[in-house]
Amino acid sequence: MKPLRDIAPSRGLRSAGRLGLLLMLAGGCGQQSKAPPVPDAPVPQSLSELTGEPARLVWTRQMRGNNDDPYNEGANHIIMGLDSEDGLGERTILGDLRSYRKPLFTADGARVVYGLFKEKKVWVVNWDGSGNREVVDGMLADVWRDPVSGTDWVYYLLGQPQDELHKAGPAMRCQLDDPEVQELVWDQTLVNPDNFQLSRDGKKAAGLFPWNEAGLADLPNGAFTKKGNGCWTSMAPDNSYIMWVFDGAHKNVMIRKPGEQFFQKVKVNGSPRNEGWEVYHPRWSNHVRFMALSGPYRAKAKRNNIHGGGEHINIHIGRFDEAIQRIETWHEATRSKQGDFFPDLWVASGDQSRVGKQQVVVAPPISSWPGNRAGLEFIWEDKKANNVIDDYPGGRRFCKVQLKGHARYARYNILNLTGGYAGLTGLGDDVLDKVKDTNAFSLEFTLNPSHEHTDGSVVMAQAESLKQGNFMVTYYRGNLELKLQTEQHPFAGEAHRMFFSLEPGKPHHVVITYTDGTLGFYLDGKGGQSDGIRGGLSSWTDRPLLFGRLMSGEFDFQGNLEGIALYSRALSPVEAKQHADIYAKRLAKRTPAKQFKVTARLTQVTPTPTAKGIAPYRRCLVSFAYQVIVGDLAPGEIVVRHWGMLDGKPVSLESAVGEVVDLVIERVEDHPELEGERVQRKIKVDELLVEEFLDVK
Repeated sequence: MKPLRDIAPSRGLRSAGRLGLLLMLAGGCGQQSKAPPVPDAPVPQSLSELTGEPARLVWTRQMRGNNDDPYNEGANHIIMGLDSEDGLGERTILGDLRSYRKPLFTADGARVVYGLFKEKKVWVVNWDGSGNREVVDGMLADVWRDPVSGTDWVYYLLGQPQDELHKAGPAMRCQLDDPEVQELVWDQTLVNPDNFQLSRDGKKAAGLFPWNEAGLADLPNGAFTKKGNGCWTSMAPDNSYIMWVFDGAHKNVMIRKPGEQFFQKVKVNGSPRNEGWEVYHPRWSNHVRFMALSGPYRAKAKRNNIHGGGEHINIHIGRFDEAIQRIETWHEATRSKQGDFFPDLWVASGDQSRVGKQQVVVAPPISSWPGNRAGLEFIWEDKKANNVIDDYPGGRRFCKVQLKGHARYARYNILNLTGGYAGLTGLGDDVLDKVKDTNAFSLEFTLNPSHEHTDGSVVMAQAESLKQGNFMVTYYRGNLELKLQTEQHPFAGEAHRMFFSLEPGKPHHVVITYTDGTLGFYLDGKGGQSDGIRGGLSSWTDRPLLFGRLMSGEFDFQGNLEGIALYSRALSPVEAKQHADIYAKRLAKRTPAKQFKVTARLTQVTPTPTAKGIAPYRRCLVSFAYQVIVGDLAPGEIVVRHWGMLDGKPVSLESAVGEVVDLVIERVEDHPELEGERVQRKIKVDELLVEEFLDVK
């Protein structure tokens, strides 16, 4: 195999005179304007007018500093309350300055359970400020009333919180009025305390397991269902098991309904003073129609606007429409110059509220891929999948990939390795031991190369170089090759060519199997076996598994990868065909996003952030404004998101304001893989009239 030339494309914008590019845009026919929004309901002047029934609101307020402590880590806060019925307006529930955190109502609205961050304790107080007492050591996660027994339970996290996201574990619960009664809830992963919320029946919890792996956990210690990537998850307070994931821009929630493949994007920064700014602390109330959050966050900080502080960060309450598809009206519940954080809203009829039956989608039959899970050691289907081996010996195995370089996710949440690579977590020494014990393994994946890679590239490998490793799958001039180390065959020896050709630009399902004396290759279910290599695998050593290059950083693969599985056994030819058939049905349902070609003048830019400025995010999109001059869109203003930061490093964006460029773009709505990604936007446009696109060149 020849050395690979540097073929990673520049991410800079090129001028129209130098390079003509295809511009892609899903749906539409050159129209720039969006359909007019549905008119909002009249703005309620009070909490009672918004809810139409008795309601209470509780929150924390920062009394010292610049309102730049949204996690309430410092002893600068008090607990505030508002009752829609007593006419007293805001009242102080607890006025001594402490690190109060996440005050939550009990089911009857009569008491408030809260955390103390510095002390790592949970306390409870009556609505009128009396009866203040300690409950349990730990970080408060949620409060739930058993609908059968009427017992109030406090859910909390043990252990020392890790990093700035305060993830901890295990998750426990105790009875509020008898704290000695304690039970384990979840110990399979760490959990973020501020995003954990139960369904009414207590069988499921929405949360981050931990950041930014958002999903549903069956309690106690049951299955985990991934629902996306992001933060500040929340659960509908009924038994519909509908949840949301807060997006990386801190402006929208992605509503996830059981059985639905796609999410419903709901804008939550639409109240009059929040419009266009970041918001935070979103939480579903005890009533399905209402949610609360804090904002606006307008001062840029070292990470994002959330830590910037400033005046008038208040509590806003939104009312969903009946379909839970949009916020139909907003009410600004507080008007303080101090920072108001961690809201929780209680509505009198909340425990009777339910999402209408027409909103709950019955889950369709799930795909049986990857079929028989015997010997399954690692699985990564795509970004939105669970990627969990539930019945793994010794406990559930969570499988993840880590993006490096310019690697990112592509449409349908698959890996785009062009310009980068990915490593995986979830494999341990036990996997190596199993492969050695069985002297067998299988690799399964679906790849879509962007071209023939005439100089060779690495699809996946456990190898330091071309001379040292366990195995390596390479793509060379349209063909796949395998290098494999056994007791009788050195890794540095001859590669085994798989005698089938891959069509660039088309996804192909691949299965490679080995057991002592038999090597199998299958492309899209077709292939065969060879006895040209023998020997056990006892010489394998612990090495990272990388997708898209060698450990040495050589031989980058350009294209997409998905449906990855690793087994400590050899799959049969029948299994290879079955898996390929299942995946073919999945691929057949896909349609490409429509792309458009335009020439446009750059009018506004968002500065590329620093790595510290977006931490803990490692990737960030920046929004630019353009005036379309000519092309497949009508002349006018558009917004285009470009990758400004990948793997913690800035991406060169070469164009300057006033320069005319050619663009290749697609609508942001056609890229659900962007959910949870950080977005920087420092431009001024009319969001209701200007369409937003993604640079996909």
